[in-house]
Amino acid sequence: MKDKLSFLFEPFRIYKKENPDFVFISFTYFIIALFIIIEYTFEIGKTFSFIGAGFNYTIPFFLVILFHSFRNKSFWILKSYRFWVIFLCIIISLISSESTKVFAILIRDHITVENRYAAYKFAIQLKVWIFYGFPPMICYVILRYLKKGSEENGELETKAEIPIVSYLILLVPMIVVVFFAALGKDFQNYYPRAPRDEPLIGFHVTLPIIIIFEILYVLAFVATEWFFRGFVIRILHPFFGKNSILLMTVLYVAIHYEKPILETMSSSVGGFVLGIYSYYTGKIRGGVLIHVGIALAMEIIPILLRTA
Repeated sequence: MKDKLSFLFEPFRIYKKENPDFVFISFTYFIIALFIIIEYTFEIGKTFSFIGAGFNYTIPFFLVILFHSFRNKSFWILKSYRFWVIFLCIIISLISSESTKVFAILIRDHITVENRYAAYKFAIQLKVWIFYGFPPMICYVILRYLKKGSEENGELETKAEIPIVSYLILLVPMIVVVFFAALGKDFQNYYPRAPRDEPLIGFHVTLPIIIIFEILYVLAFVATEWFFRGFVIRILHPFFGKNSILLMTVLYVAIHYEKPILETMSSSVGGFVLGIYSYYTGKIRGGVLIHVGIALAMEIIPILLRTA
């Protein structure tokens, strides 16, 4: 057990040896806290749709980038065409993923009334793959035709290895935390995300529908891990080095704004931890395992508490 736990700390030991910039870390978390307060006070994202999503993603992300550039005198980043292609790709992916109107219109026009609710639930999970998949692919194609700057770092190197068993050990206390969080009314009102009976429109949930939804739900978390801990960290690494982990965390927190505030706050820690694991191991499997495990716990535990 002790050996398995030691693997989990190795990436953090390496991170500490590489002299992390604690001023930059503090500023990043100040920005994260500030924008959590703004969103949960004024609900900009909910009220203004695309504009609100643009505000929540673009402004904090750019402020942290600007602080990094000034602090490290790396103004070459702001002059790089490659960087701005990456910046726009990331922002377009995130803002597009917030749009549900297109799916709602298609469902309204092609699905019977009693099945629209379930179809919409399925579409929300599928859109994660669409908007976290296609823009990055286009980004990679464009970058092939733009010359790399001499200041850019090389490829991300693997510096640690963590066995699957270690991630499973880490998952256990997280599920305990989910259990206590699930005791709250806000949590139980939001979870589970699977379709429920909607008698007013004549929809009654069945076991096959729940199973199909949960499969799509799990796959959406795989896509999320690939995008944030895979694509975002690796594509930003040549410009920001290990600070790409913090830049990813800023964006990762923002996708949680419609969720209970405690979950949003905890995502700032979870995103950073999983980012460190991905950055130093070169793999997203740990994040996938933990993310999927927590997601399924959030689906199952509220149901068990209601029936207890």
